[in-house]
Amino acid sequence: RIEGPDNLVLANGAGINPGPTSDDWCTNYGGLPNPGDAIILPSSDSDIYYLIHKDRTKVIYNEPPYLEIFHFNLYYSKIDANLGSVGTVVDKNVVIFQDTLVAGDLTAVKHANNEDWWFFVHKRDTNLYYKFLLQPDTILGPFEQSIGAPIYNTGSAGGQAVFSPDGTTYVYYDPDTDIMIHDFDRETGLLSNYRHISLVDSAFVLFGGVAISPNSRFLYVSNLWDLYQFDLWATDIEASKMHIGHFEPLVGSFAVNLYRMQLAPDCKIYMNSTNTVKYLHVIHYPNRKGLDCD
Repeated sequence: RIEGPDNLVLANGAGINPGPTSDDWCTNYGGLPNPGDAIILPSSDSDIYYLIHKDRTKVIYNEPPYLEIFHFNLYYSKIDANLGSVGTVVDKNVVIFQDTLVAGDLTAVKHANNEDWWFFVHKRDTNLYYKFLLQPDTILGPFEQSIGAPIYNTGSAGGQAVFSPDGTTYVYYDPDTDIMIHDFDRETGLLSNYRHISLVDSAFVLFGGVAISPNSRFLYVSNLWDLYQFDLWATDIEASKMHIGHFEPLVGSFAVNLYRMQLAPDCKIYMNSTNTVKYLHVIHYPNRKGLDCD
């Protein structure tokens, strides 16, 4: 559902991502966790917002029944902030595209005109990107591009994708595939100059996250147990790796491990954990090199 202030559901805001998987989770667990599979983009019309979102589709196959959950539908829902007391969903669950998609990779960046938005999704078990351009009254695409390594993501939302603040770099990290760095052209939407960096330092890594500093120089990568910094301006990015943090095993009864990251408006990077702890990790000065990032 789409909520506004005070956790009030917007008019027509219930029933997002329809289907049996969503219904099952919402009935039994209070909501469907889809980390990295929804993003809100403001239109150039300041009163209109687009929620871009992916569902999870449940498939049972073979005998005895085996369960696989994956993403198939890419939707948009359109919100008019001027309608109703806190806004109204005027279009809901409109299908943009359908295919078997990677989990956790939904991110966006402004087009070179600084009005439209590029957003990407990735076809599972391939190196194929589907790229879309959100304009004020339409969504163009998909524009297809195959580049880099295949992503064998089975729907666990184990990784994360991010654009640099200046829009020139696109990074995807998944523990199965490791770090994939690309240059990005905000005018054409093309990825180029693919670089792969291995971050395998543990036999048991299922989750991780990425963020890039406000000055677009430093890449931060978490792999559940440890946090690393890379210098994207270095001639050899892989050689610039610095270890800057390790998770604290327990606070109370839950591990405060290292998961998804977000660059915030205060220019700090905040990081959550994979469970229900009430704590966040913080990188206070992400523009600084090494341990000076604090």
